Amino acid sequence: MSRRAQPGEAATVAPQAGAVGAFDALPPGVLPFAVSRTQAAALLGISPTFFDSLVADGRMPQPRQLGGRVLWYPEELRAAFLAIPPRQGHIPAPALNEWD
Repeated sequence: MSRRAQPGEAATVAPQAGAVGAFDALPPGVLPFAVSRTQAAALLGISPTFFDSLVADGRMPQPRQLGGRVLWYPEELRAAFLAIPPRQGHIPAPALNEWD
């Protein structure tokens, strides 16, 4: 449960178990050994639903089960991502900014 913010302070919400915010329990720069579906999708910068489709078609690894939890190993996610071929074709250069 979150508490009401006092004047002059930002409101905060306690992370739910297994939510991406649970990374906050680790020291800065430490990646967990295993991540949930939502966290795995967040590591890739995609939605959990799209992540599910990548797992189903084999572009992302299958999870492991630890008790009742279904978890992915971040290094396997990284390896699977790096195995996806880079985008081909011309990518337009950003517009020049007269202030640069």
